[in-house]
Amino acid sequence: TVSNHSATDAVSDVHFTVTDGEGFEKSATVENVSVLSGETTEIYAEVDMSGFEYWSPESPKLYTITAETNTDCISDTFGMRAFYFDERTGKPILNGEYRYLIGTNVPFYRFLEDPLRADLPWQEEWVRSVLLKFKEMNMSIIRFHCGFVPDFWYDLCDELGIMVDDEWAMFGNYECQP
Repeated sequence: TVSNHSATDAVSDVHFTVTDGEGFEKSATVENVSVLSGETTEIYAEVDMSGFEYWSPESPKLYTITAETNTDCISDTFGMRAFYFDERTGKPILNGEYRYLIGTNVPFYRFLEDPLRADLPWQEEWVRSVLLKFKEMNMSIIRFHCGFVPDFWYDLCDELGIMVDDEWAMFGNYECQP
């Protein structure tokens, strides 16, 4: 999505670059994107990712995508992975291979009720040390439930090779609908 917050209409190329910091670099450009003053438009680009490496708990390979216009630039980090449950066996598959899931539950909102927690959930060093303890116990997946963790927790999980099962916090008395 490209937004124009200026008082005049704008035209710009939008250049996308994917890198890994180790020599992998792919790019694509969408030319002459026109956005009226105060408007937003969606654009789509395909970046050839041939030669990429899959992300896995053993090798958490991450890439950075950067989108750049004449006046702005934004970046984000991601990993390339394919995860699904085999329709025939019901077994979890990561990047085409069976994956035995070993993990734990983190009920985040319940943790917030602990008066001794202080500001630990917002300290990156502390969160990293907790996640590394899970890795030391051969865990490769964490189920966050009873609330969402701060965004940087997800980034650390990607960086450290921990899959996330994010569960919506659903509370209350709900009736089943036929």
